[in-house]
Amino acid sequence: MTYGRSYDAIVAGTRLAGCAAAMLLARQGLRVLVIEKTRHQIAPALPVGLLPGTVRFLRRWGLFEAIQGAGTQAITRTTHVHGDLAIDMPLIGRGRAIYAPSRQLLKTFLVQAARQAGVAFSYETAVRGVLLDSCGAVSGLRVSRGDGPEDDVTAGLVITTDRQRPEAHRSADCLYQYVRGASPRGLRWHHGKGVWGGLIPSSEGLTCAVMAGPAVRDGGAGPLHDLAAAQLPSMATELRGGIAVGAGAARGMLPAGRLHGWAMAGGPGCALGPLAGQDISRGFHDAQALCDAISGGALDSVALGPETRSLKLLRRGGEALRVGR
Repeated sequence: MTYGRSYDAIVAGTRLAGCAAAMLLARQGLRVLVIEKTRHQIAPALPVGLLPGTVRFLRRWGLFEAIQGAGTQAITRTTHVHGDLAIDMPLIGRGRAIYAPSRQLLKTFLVQAARQAGVAFSYETAVRGVLLDSCGAVSGLRVSRGDGPEDDVTAGLVITTDRQRPEAHRSADCLYQYVRGASPRGLRWHHGKGVWGGLIPSSEGLTCAVMAGPAVRDGGAGPLHDLAAAQLPSMATELRGGIAVGAGAARGMLPAGRLHGWAMAGGPGCALGPLAGQDISRGFHDAQALCDAISGGALDSVALGPETRSLKLLRRGGEALRVGR
């Protein structure tokens, strides 16, 4: 698309938190541009863990019913399998179900809602620089589309998603494969020597089978059924009868350690690691808090000197939605 030269807000990057922030800003009547350096393509990826807090945001935004209607299954129990020992842990309490829609499904609904609210998207558009006004405040971005010339696009608000932070790349290889017909009994984690695997009920009647560990990292991306049979027999038994969807197992990345904000800040891959659901919920919380602050005039009420006009709001463990003001 052809973008304009002036907006109320620019969001750099189409990660989940960025799409949510763009949607919410546009719903408040702001003119919003989202730029993304890659093509408009939502590739298959690992599921996104939606914890109860994330579900509450999606309900508030009017998106959860559509996600649920796409066949996203409610997960009400988790089982850890260690050889012949299975430890079953039901989720207790009202509204304690978790959901694991595919990332492409969740992102599709967020982008659709953002477009419906009036957000403009420009793909294959790279950031070449940051524009500053005479006081040193961020006033827009210098961008280029493809091999075209550089353009200056001004905005009163600039939000970035820290896609290239090197610490966000501390991650671990995994293999994943979507399977139809496996029908696991809730969320199932299988543990072996130097390897673990999971069966994650996802959307559209599919189950995501994932394996990680040294044997996976050092080996090839062969059929996941064969790898499970060799490394995790209990998981292979549960996969029996399932029909693989797609060309074969794909490599993905799982966040390593306590990288708070990593999922929402746009690190590589996608996430259903131990903390990913919390990070996505935190990213959605930040998007909502940012929009609430703007609607309440909180940003305008902050007294800033020229040397501190570039704010970092809503910081979460080294990752943040950066706001230029």
